[in-house]
Amino acid sequence: MAEQGTPVSISGSPRLEKALAEPSGQLAAALGQAACALLSYLIQVVDREDRLESGTGLFKQELAGDPEARQRAVEDSVLRMLRMAADPVNFRVLESLARSSHVTTTALSVTIGLPRLAVEERISDLVSAGLAAKVFASGQVAGTDTGAALVGLVREAVAAGSTFFEEQR
Repeated sequence: MAEQGTPVSISGSPRLEKALAEPSGQLAAALGQAACALLSYLIQVVDREDRLESGTGLFKQELAGDPEARQRAVEDSVLRMLRMAADPVNFRVLESLARSSHVTTTALSVTIGLPRLAVEERISDLVSAGLAAKVFASGQVAGTDTGAALVGLVREAVAAGSTFFEEQR
């Protein structure tokens, strides 16, 4: 076992080192922009609440003057998207949404194998993270471009990892 503080190296990962040294490009930009769009909406909601009688009305102004707070907010939002997509059940939901343009929550509960209320909770979480969209009037759910991009990224990584794994056998 390595001593604490000693870097651990996994052999056979020069591609990872190269990939980490290069800019990650379009997917990173898309995730950042999606996080920003979601934050813009949340800022409007909080600003409206803050301007009511009980608030100071300064939230939006204070956030505008604090670049560090804005960067932390974007970071938190991106990490939340990734955390939501990384959950195995949520990922199955996102995969299902990526395969069809719209699906009802009832059909999704059959596909995923969870009770409808559990699926509704998952969908609410994914919607709040910007990875899914729900049309309340029809009870239908759709994936967002961000959700589809994360599904594509995972599929690509799994395919590359599986190929590499087979080559190493």
